[in-house]
Amino acid sequence: MKVGQLQRTPQRDKEGRSRAFLSLLLAILLLIFASQNMHAVQIRLIVGPPFDLPLILIISGAFIAGFLLSTVNHLARKVMRIRRRDEKS
Repeated sequence: MKVGQLQRTPQRDKEGRSRAFLSLLLAILLLIFASQNMHAVQIRLIVGPPFDLPLILIISGAFIAGFLLSTVNHLARKVMRIRRRDEKS
């Protein structure tokens, strides 16, 4: 067994199966949600003419933008914590 490698146990296998099941369930629900929100909506920006996009693209874009912003914020805080810790030592 390699260093840092987790040993497989019945408990870990059960957790893995339940995570896989929940992931599959979430994917199915996401597909249903996407299929229900395919109609086009009109987007008006400050400049330029209005244009149409499927609602699911707008929702997905907002989700991805929020995820990226929170990830960058988390990483920046982690780097600041490490720098502070290194300065104290």
